[in-house]
Amino acid sequence: MIRYVIFLGKPGSGKGTQAQYFSRFGWIHLSTGELFRRHLQEKTVLGSKVEQFVKRGDLVPDDVTFSLVEDFLTKVEPDSRIIFDGFPRSENQAQLLEYWTEKTGALLVAAVEFFLPDDEAVRRLLNRYYCPSCGYVSNEPGLCPNDGSSLVKRTDDSEEVIRKRLADYESYAPQLRTFYRRKGKYLAVDATKKPSQISKFLESVMLRNDL
Repeated sequence: MIRYVIFLGKPGSGKGTQAQYFSRFGWIHLSTGELFRRHLQEKTVLGSKVEQFVKRGDLVPDDVTFSLVEDFLTKVEPDSRIIFDGFPRSENQAQLLEYWTEKTGALLVAAVEFFLPDDEAVRRLLNRYYCPSCGYVSNEPGLCPNDGSSLVKRTDDSEEVIRKRLADYESYAPQLRTFYRRKGKYLAVDATKKPSQISKFLESVMLRNDL
């Protein structure tokens, strides 16, 4: 049985940092942003569908986004544990994921939202570096500890773009909170705490013996 958690939270709230931490325990980090970039770089059929919307500056439709996610899920082992980062981003996407869950018999462990003030999110993102190969995230330049690639800044990590992304998140977050509260799966964490404190809390949820 596939087991999964959903990390909700505005950009810079630490979702990626926690996903990296739990990858040590065998959790697979599914970042839709990285998924989009990989398909675009590899010029796949699904990537070409994404590209037509990206070029126009439009949001990628829910069905196209879910096609990429579902394609990824067909390639994982049947007993995988997965962290969804950046998906779902609407109630419709959440419902598509719910249909997949029912169809496959997968288990949603929890939907965890990371809360962080906007100004702190901006500060973090302006000092963020990532690995273009594997998506590893750091708050300082250097080399990726996973594959030795040079860490770089994202071209869209400017304050203007960051604040737009923060506003975008607040436009859809309330409906997701409601959706997962109704399912009894919603949890909230204070993302201003130290990463180690957040990890300890999440361990009690994600590393239970009954999962």
